[in-house]
Amino acid sequence: MPFLEDIKSIREKYQLSIPKMAEVLGFGTNVYRQYESGEVPNQSNARLIQLANDPEEFRKLVLLSGVFSHKDLEKILKRVDNLIENQKKSVFQR
Repeated sequence: MPFLEDIKSIREKYQLSIPKMAEVLGFGTNVYRQYESGEVPNQSNARLIQLANDPEEFRKLVLLSGVFSHKDLEKILKRVDNLIENQKKSVFQR
């Protein structure tokens, strides 16, 4: 189960607002906001949030969601791709 701090930090990692993160995950905005406020997500939503922590998986969720305009999609994909690249670099530096 993701902890409260984890849920918020995952969203902040991608620099998304609560409503946009909720849309990408397929949650209602109020449901997602409650998770960031401390409500424990049900098991399936918790798994989806944990999956979103992986930039490669989050990239898939973004593409499937269809919630971004072309310009915003390019911006978020660039951000996610940078996180993926940094993740790969850190693995090689170990």
